[in-house]
Amino acid sequence: LTRRLKMKVLITGASRFVAQHLIPTLVSQGHQVYATYHQTPPPMSQATNPSVNWIQLNLESGIKPLEPVDVIIHAAKRTFTSFVNIQLP
Repeated sequence: LTRRLKMKVLITGASRFVAQHLIPTLVSQGHQVYATYHQTPPPMSQATNPSVNWIQLNLESGIKPLEPVDVIIHAAKRTFTSFVNIQLP
């Protein structure tokens, strides 16, 4: 039997096209998803799913997850800062 690793995945730009299709796939595989959006929550954020945590986040302010994550998928559009400060515990 193959045992799958369940991961905590942080996705930036969760209201964008790619992330909207990626989130259901990750959840169906049993992963915990931390989905970030910039201003307006995407329509799918209204669905109650304990495997998805929706977080409003401005990437120019840096990323400070509530808990450590295993993977970061950057699907947000380009920012105009020279760098993004990612701080993981």
